[in-house]
Amino acid sequence: MFRVDRHQNRIARLAQRRFGELALRERDHLQEWLVHQPDALGEELLIIQKEFDGFDETRERLDLLALDKAGNLVIIENKLDDSGRDVTWQALKYTAYVSGLNKLQIVEIYQQYLDRYCGGGSAVERICEFMEVEELQETVLNPGNGQRMMFIAANFRRGDRDCAVATQSWHSCPVLSGCSLQLRR
Repeated sequence: MFRVDRHQNRIARLAQRRFGELALRERDHLQEWLVHQPDALGEELLIIQKEFDGFDETRERLDLLALDKAGNLVIIENKLDDSGRDVTWQALKYTAYVSGLNKLQIVEIYQQYLDRYCGGGSAVERICEFMEVEELQETVLNPGNGQRMMFIAANFRRGDRDCAVATQSWHSCPVLSGCSLQLRR
């Protein structure tokens, strides 16, 4: 990355720094940046929950839960500088946990998010606006096995990179059919 000096018509290379060096934290900074600017991930997403822990029989929390324009759930796992150990397994579990959510449950999850973090509003109206439909009945949310995982990190460990390549073969696995994994820096 470079800094542009328009007056002298020059560019200067910026020193690469790790988030940790800058005292930036995953939950307080990276996660909030993505909540308020989800298109930074390269597509239109509607964040419907953060630090979601509504899974049966576990206290695990996924970082961000979103909808894409096709109504698929997108599980977003944030790691500041390094993808960390077992992040692939972590995201696979979360994807399995949310795979059975129906439209009513998704609306309830989003309504809880709006009430807690956004001062209220109608989840149904916002989902309809995002999906560009008049009525909620016109859309399908969480169709089949279309859930997606996104890992956000500056660096990915080999296992995570290998897992991204392995997604090519997931389509033949009935449990993960249609599920995709994306690595984003």
